[in-house]
Amino acid sequence: MRLCYHCMHQIQDEKVHTCPACGKPLKVRQENASEMLPPGTVLQGKFLIGYSIGFGGFGITYIGWDQVLQRKVAIKEFYPRQITERNEDGVTVTVTDSEMKGRFRAGLQSFLQEARSLASLQDTVKGVVSIASYFEANGTGYIVMEYLEGMDVKNILKKSGGKREYEWCRQVILTVLHTLRDVHRQGILHRDIAPDNVFITNEGVIKLIDFGAAKHTADLINTRSDIVLKVGYAPIEQYSKTAKQGPYTDLYAVAALFYRMLTGMKPAPANERVNEDTLVPPSALGVSIPEQAEMAIMVCLNIRPEHRLQSAGDFMEALDGTGFEPKYEPDWILPYQLMMETKQGKLAKMSAPVKGLILFAAILVVAGGIFAASRILTKKETVEVTQISSDVMMPDCVGKTSEEAVASLQEAGIPFYEKLTYEYNPGTEKGKVTAQSIKSGTNLQEGDVVNLTVSGGNSTFTMQDCSTMNREDAVNFFESKDIPVKTDESFSADIPSGQLVVQTVAAGEDYTIGDSSELGITLIYSIGKKSDYDVKMPNLKNMSVKEAEKKLKDMALVLNIEKVKDTAHSSVKKGKISDQSIKAGETINTYSSRGSELILYTSIGPKPTPKPTKEPEKVQQAQPSTTMPHEADTSDNRFSGLNKKKKSGSRFSGLN
Repeated sequence: MRLCYHCMHQIQDEKVHTCPACGKPLKVRQENASEMLPPGTVLQGKFLIGYSIGFGGFGITYIGWDQVLQRKVAIKEFYPRQITERNEDGVTVTVTDSEMKGRFRAGLQSFLQEARSLASLQDTVKGVVSIASYFEANGTGYIVMEYLEGMDVKNILKKSGGKREYEWCRQVILTVLHTLRDVHRQGILHRDIAPDNVFITNEGVIKLIDFGAAKHTADLINTRSDIVLKVGYAPIEQYSKTAKQGPYTDLYAVAALFYRMLTGMKPAPANERVNEDTLVPPSALGVSIPEQAEMAIMVCLNIRPEHRLQSAGDFMEALDGTGFEPKYEPDWILPYQLMMETKQGKLAKMSAPVKGLILFAAILVVAGGIFAASRILTKKETVEVTQISSDVMMPDCVGKTSEEAVASLQEAGIPFYEKLTYEYNPGTEKGKVTAQSIKSGTNLQEGDVVNLTVSGGNSTFTMQDCSTMNREDAVNFFESKDIPVKTDESFSADIPSGQLVVQTVAAGEDYTIGDSSELGITLIYSIGKKSDYDVKMPNLKNMSVKEAEKKLKDMALVLNIEKVKDTAHSSVKKGKISDQSIKAGETINTYSSRGSELILYTSIGPKPTPKPTKEPEKVQQAQPSTTMPHEADTSDNRFSGLNKKKKSGSRFSGLN
């Protein structure tokens, strides 16, 4: 028996080349394979790695298989791709720059803290992901957790026209608050509530995911925490490393999520609302909402933390949800088609009479009008053709609507996973197929890949990978579509200077121009390693200011120079530099120090030598003779002058 590394279905027939459950080829090279753990790798002797199901800047998530408990799991690996790589063994993770080892270690500890936070909740809180294990191995860390099947609120909204009615939103928010109330009681903050972190399983269970930004409240009191925020959902205190945070921090994000689900728009970033707050209530945007609920939303979106509601229980009460208990059923929350697919998976295991009754009830529901909401399109970009007969011919999809194209593929016997690429095409009606990767009339073979490109009109397109364009072309691409774009620069240990490091809307995501929930694009380009810009501050002593300025310019040091006259005398000539605020020999970065202040102290010269002054002459009085009368005069006239007045300053003046 073997496993499909795509879905972990157990396969009995050793001869098949495609999975009978998911229809994908059993052997296929995954994208970015050099960065991934090879499928089939076993961790801790029991956790089997499958293909990647998520790849971000700081980690990789794989589908996995617990060989002991015989169940699917999700395995999250700490892998900050900017500073790490795989060894030749394809498994061990190493840091590419020795200067980054401390940063890597700190990140790893934060990653494992996510697991500890979740593990402390799972016995008491149903609305969080269960943790099976967490450990360090292969030079990095891993979290093994329950595998969730379903979709997040972000995708549910996309498939529901961008927003939902009040009562649906209220039920979701109350469930989130019910979970947060228990989370906060354990002293834990989530700090990253957003549509993509509220996940609804196929069973209708609402779970908060990605506690990667979570911190214990006690840890935030006396320490600087990393700035982790999601623009539009993050309150003002998350823009500071030192600001106090509490349950009210999560409540701001919940209110922002509520606002987004009701209006289809994110609130403006908190830091832009400080000086002038132009946020309008949902009712002003045409949303039908009870006055008390709207007031609760706006109160929790207050810039000042002390003016918000202070607990999840308070927010629930404002929504008439004091005694609320979560309703974990798929019917009310999931998009209709996903709900039906889930039920059909269960139907396969039911007896025929029971199955017939359920399907009949479903038909009555469809007749009631829910069918209009049943169409679902995913963001993925290719169709892998598997399990087809050799005489299947590619139909002509160009000119058809995406729905018609999907239907024609299915009628031809081509499995379709509804993966579409949208292009900016003002000249073609939105929703029409404009291109297909395989020419119509071509006989398809197993493993062939079908790409369907659909017109997004003058508003929607699938985001391109901007790293394939130079900086100027990338900016022109967005400006030509009137999309706000700005560029920034960042150090990078492994991306060469001039190349793209990150784009704020990831390649492959659908972008709608004019959607106020999208706040434009930021492109961040590498300027190379930080160490490439490090120099030693020169010794400017005894130079003139002009000479110092030239020296700094030659070293590419652009500093804001302030000239200050030294107040003390020194041996340095007047007008020359006697001291400098950035000491000679100190490491300074020519890029990040631009505009930094440098004070140059100019000498007022040495202390002048005082002029000599004359001493007043002393008048010497005559002394009585000490020669006895009977003594002979033996005085030597060579010394006779010694008894006379001496000139002031004489070498011998001290002898008198």
